[in-house]
Amino acid sequence: LRELLHRFAQSDQACFPVLDGAGLLVGSIDDADLRRAIHDLDVGDLVVARDLARPAVTISASDDLFEAVSAMARAD
Repeated sequence: LRELLHRFAQSDQACFPVLDGAGLLVGSIDDADLRRAIHDLDVGDLVVARDLARPAVTISASDDLFEAVSAMARAD
């Protein structure tokens, strides 16, 4: 699981192939599979949401759509 988490963290891919020892495709793992695995491992006591959260992107009521999209792009 540690290697899988690392691969997801270092990539924008949402799905990864699973290969056997000979390099043949035997399946795939996607972000939903990873979420279920983390839930099933019950790591909730080890990690809190604040540890994983990104800073909130905020704008003012007077900002237009361009300013809103620009703020989101800068935060990404």
